[in-house]
Amino acid sequence: MRWLLMVLGAMVWGLVTSPSQAFAEGRVALVIGNGEYQNVPPLPNPPSDARLMAETLTAAGFQIIGGKALIDADKAAIEKAIREFGRALLGGNVGLFYYSGHGVQVKGENYLIPVAANISGEGDVKYELVDVAFVLDEMASAGNRLNIVILDACRNNPFVKKGLRAVSSGLAQVMAPSGTVISYATQPGNVAFDGTGDLSPFTEALAKALRKPGLSLFDTFNDVGNAVEHATNGQQQPWLAISPLKGEFRFTEAPEPPKAPPPVLPPPVVAAPVVATPMVTASAAVVAAQAVAPPLMTPPMPPPPTVITPHPPSSTFTVEDLAKQEAEGKAKWEEWQASMRAAFNQADSFAGRAEVKRAVWDRFLTAYSQKNPYSNDDELLRAQAIARKAAVRDEIALVTAPPGPPAPGSRSIGEVFRDCPECPEMVVLPSGSFQMGSSPAETEREGVPEQFAKLERPQHTVTIPRPFAMGKVHVTRADFATFSQATGYNPIGCLVAQDGKSQLDQSQSWRYAQFDQTDRDPVICVSYADAQRYIQWLNTKVHGAHTVSAGTEGPYRLPSEAEWEYAARANTTSARFWGNSRDDACDYANVLNNTDISAKDFANDPSAAFRCPDGYNHTSPSGSFQPNKFGLYDMLGNVWQWVEDCFQDRYTGAPSDGSAKAVPGCSSRIIRGGSWGNGPRLVRSATRFKAAPSTRDDGVGFRVARTL
Repeated sequence: MRWLLMVLGAMVWGLVTSPSQAFAEGRVALVIGNGEYQNVPPLPNPPSDARLMAETLTAAGFQIIGGKALIDADKAAIEKAIREFGRALLGGNVGLFYYSGHGVQVKGENYLIPVAANISGEGDVKYELVDVAFVLDEMASAGNRLNIVILDACRNNPFVKKGLRAVSSGLAQVMAPSGTVISYATQPGNVAFDGTGDLSPFTEALAKALRKPGLSLFDTFNDVGNAVEHATNGQQQPWLAISPLKGEFRFTEAPEPPKAPPPVLPPPVVAAPVVATPMVTASAAVVAAQAVAPPLMTPPMPPPPTVITPHPPSSTFTVEDLAKQEAEGKAKWEEWQASMRAAFNQADSFAGRAEVKRAVWDRFLTAYSQKNPYSNDDELLRAQAIARKAAVRDEIALVTAPPGPPAPGSRSIGEVFRDCPECPEMVVLPSGSFQMGSSPAETEREGVPEQFAKLERPQHTVTIPRPFAMGKVHVTRADFATFSQATGYNPIGCLVAQDGKSQLDQSQSWRYAQFDQTDRDPVICVSYADAQRYIQWLNTKVHGAHTVSAGTEGPYRLPSEAEWEYAARANTTSARFWGNSRDDACDYANVLNNTDISAKDFANDPSAAFRCPDGYNHTSPSGSFQPNKFGLYDMLGNVWQWVEDCFQDRYTGAPSDGSAKAVPGCSSRIIRGGSWGNGPRLVRSATRFKAAPSTRDDGVGFRVARTL
């Protein structure tokens, strides 16, 4: 009959209930259904089974490889899809592989049968069929902590009349490797039923079970087994092989209990009347917000960890004392978690001005920064709080550039626009002149070593002759994922810090870095060439996919180095767009600060880090901090940004019209802006460094510019 192979690799064990949340966790599925066989009897149900599973998994938050089920695939298409699936699993994501169609067991090995397979003997097997071990190897290479394998395929031998007779009945039982669950549609060696409708009994029961909220992994398959046994009058009994697993996993979370009514708040502090002025700085708005933000309920102190004490002298072994401590600790954390949920509801129901709402979420994140060792609910609430905080950023009144003449194409200075739903938000910047580079007084004040200071000289005048547009934020992880899914382009490998050195790690990539990212974080681990591939695709969204080819220019591009610095400065002449102060940095940028390094290191060199907390140890969601006067976010900090210019160690002979420095055979490109791991010396508008175009680093991303 038929078998389903489903592989689920989980790095994050909490439940994700919406597609947007699931992508942050990395739920990925490959769904295949083969029915229209060319050389053996066709099967009516696999395409319907596969489409149902694709719909069910999408509802459970999975990203489907190829965007939909792969139907009636040949060997090349199946193997190509498995390779893409394997790349998507790198770094420990949640993955699911589903196959419905003919399958056979030959000498104890299980094989998928492509629709064009034509076998006349055992020697054709490895050339015509797809070994299930291929999928298992891809999963093992990904390093997932959880793999689920479910088998529901045709168990009879469709090639028996063509000479393939060395086939055992049913499928071979595969021992479950560590962290793996293998679910068979029926007992190993037995035959499963096709069913009388459009779906197999097994897949129909599985789809229903996956949609039931709150079921644990084991309960899901137990539910499937009971349903199949009942539907077939006991003739088909699903089978489960399982190895020890860590943590929990649910396909669909149970609904949250009704929210408790928010506690009664004391009367808010009444702020003095604010007299409206034509220009209100963002920093002043934050100060005002802190003055009127309502207090949140005081969280209980997190309980201390369980203390494991030596066993008391006794002739009888017991763990009752430790079990009691553990139960008491868990109960106290549950009380803390309930307090966190109530505080979240209180913050979420606040209906004040945008500046105050942002301050409320800051208070919540500060008050509930501890990790609950018994649950992931605290992580989900913090993620939602960060998203809420970011959602109000556009409500805050921002200081923007003064109105200028209309830009070509009827774009106005300061206008924010998108060319297409998949395109990034762009901000129209005015033409103008500025002093590019740094003065000796700045580099001396900031403690920049001379070998780096000389890269920023001589300071010179640059004129941007016409308005252009710059990305409002970095290209995000979600932006790059949309491009990757549309084109199949999926670069891997990344330079990461290991043992104090920067080393290439092939298990890291833009999709799976060594630290957690949200979809709104800037994409990292992308090279100059990767950025150009993204831009090439972006230009097809403007011109049409059939009119733009590799190397063809379009309106989207990387900014020139001069355009980048002009946009970063935003009509300022200070070291940073918010001024020369280091203490204000954490209002405007995600940077290395005194909470990111040891107290000893900070005491030894206070100038190495900013003296303020920014709330992030690595990248932060784009737009989490205040913008510059042009309305651009994260121009300094978060991640370095590729620009178009070829690297030159001095500005001597640099273009003065805002264009990029082009050199044939360029071996080094320029990155600008600093990152989450850089302190005051590097996080400045004038700082510039070089990198090989092939470099992929977890502190480097990019943003796009657009010609108007």
